[in-house]
Amino acid sequence: MENRLFIRHYKNRLNLPSALTVTVLAICVVPAIIVLPQLGVNNPADLKYTNYPPSGGNLSNFLLYHTWLIFGIVSCFIAGGLALAHYAFRKEASGLTAGIALAITGLYDVFYSLPYDVLPTQDFSDGLYSRWLISRLLHVSILVASTFYFIFNANKSIRENNKDVPFLIFTYFLFFTAAVALTAFLKTIPGLHNKNQFITHPYELLTLSIYLTLGSIILPHSLQKFASPFSGIIIISIIPSALAGVFMAIHREDFDVFFNAAYFLRATGYLTPLAGIVLNYIHAIKKEKQIAEHLRTQKLASLRTWKNLEERESSLAKAGADLERKVEELKRSNQELEQFAYVASHDIQEPLRKIKAFSDLIERDYGNSLPDQAQDYIARMRKAAERLQLLIDNILSLSRARKSANELVMVDLKEVINDVLSDLEYIIEKKNARIGVKVDMQLRAIPVQMRQLFQNLISNALKFSRPEVPPLITIEAIYIDGEELKNRTSDINPQALYCRIEIIDNGIGFDKQDAEKIFNLFQRLHSRTEYEGTGLGLALCKKITENHLGYIEAEGEEGNGAKIRIYLPC
Repeated sequence: MENRLFIRHYKNRLNLPSALTVTVLAICVVPAIIVLPQLGVNNPADLKYTNYPPSGGNLSNFLLYHTWLIFGIVSCFIAGGLALAHYAFRKEASGLTAGIALAITGLYDVFYSLPYDVLPTQDFSDGLYSRWLISRLLHVSILVASTFYFIFNANKSIRENNKDVPFLIFTYFLFFTAAVALTAFLKTIPGLHNKNQFITHPYELLTLSIYLTLGSIILPHSLQKFASPFSGIIIISIIPSALAGVFMAIHREDFDVFFNAAYFLRATGYLTPLAGIVLNYIHAIKKEKQIAEHLRTQKLASLRTWKNLEERESSLAKAGADLERKVEELKRSNQELEQFAYVASHDIQEPLRKIKAFSDLIERDYGNSLPDQAQDYIARMRKAAERLQLLIDNILSLSRARKSANELVMVDLKEVINDVLSDLEYIIEKKNARIGVKVDMQLRAIPVQMRQLFQNLISNALKFSRPEVPPLITIEAIYIDGEELKNRTSDINPQALYCRIEIIDNGIGFDKQDAEKIFNLFQRLHSRTEYEGTGLGLALCKKITENHLGYIEAEGEEGNGAKIRIYLPC
């Protein structure tokens, strides 16, 4: 469990594959386990090789030194070449800088490490270590300079950083030139080798402190701005580089076990960024594949969406065509119904007028000579004719109740109601009714239909009164916002202003369950013998209200009056 947490920690913090991190750490631990027991050896002859060229058992140590040296140089040049190829492909300057740093370090080692072994001088030991020290300083100086450059230019775009690449390469070669000059002119360094101390090469502590500062402080800060496998692996490469400095600081003689361990770990430190460049390239390839796959998925999804949209568009077009066809059919049906109602009403009215005319003639010419039963038949016939005439008139009114925009004019509701009350003056006086009107507003409407609306509503309030109780009718009107009515019906416009008209009476009322039923065609709640009517009055009121984009509702209690509310847009 702890091992999994350890691996996950490094993978999350350094953005690296866990196997690579563990491998690098293991490589650092193995030479330490092998070499550190040699600290107890007191005889330097067991650890060193002092004569040049080597011979005997010391030859193996000499060959190991050259193996690690050449291995490190090759790693540096391969890393530099891959960094250039990666930059040419990806145009990413951060990987290029570290690759060039390694290439320049490898170039220095070629010029001043290998030739020194081939052409030795008397100060062989000090010269060999001084080149190691200068090579280390060159490498870490370039890394520090590159890291600080990217930290201070974090706000620059990739294109702006790429413009600075020639300047960075030129700066690196200035570092290389300085290292070459230092090697050529610095013959000796005071205190370079102190054989009487445990730390035999104290100058190594300088490079060690720089590597540790770079790996623990500077590079982690850079990693926050450049989170890539390459950035993380540079930090990992600091571990073998720093450990190499520890072994070199305590080595006693050239080519001893500490000396070779230091070169081995330095080669490992050079090889690690090479793996980082390869990983960065693999990471980029995987990312591009993921992007390509994502784009392909998006393309397929877009194609499916486009196909669905085409199918929906085709369905909508078909539905629109069906709707238009049905609208045309409905228009024709309405026209046919209106024509039928008009023709039927007129065809019925002609024989109806004859029935009324002949019944009048019979009553006038023969009324006195007819028996009482015959006179009753004639009266019933005339009453039935009157009811039929009223039914015909209501059917014609219902069929004509259509709104036309050019018919809308400003209508004074108070004036309309007063005209209706004037027409109903006889029945009002007969029933001793009291009517209060609190209406003072105007709206755009069809005048004839407004008159029909209030004629039917007030007539109903007078007709459905309680016996022996004088009708009391109140008509009130107020303005109301559509927002308050939006929950009543979908026909209401919440942004519009409405006029609410209430007709309240103290009549017989009705059952609450019949509040919507009373607006249906030919709907009667009472028999014809109780109350006259055709059952079309309130249906006509609903039709007129809907023609004006309004809404009508009823509220009542049986035996305790009724209340009709009309909502018309102002």
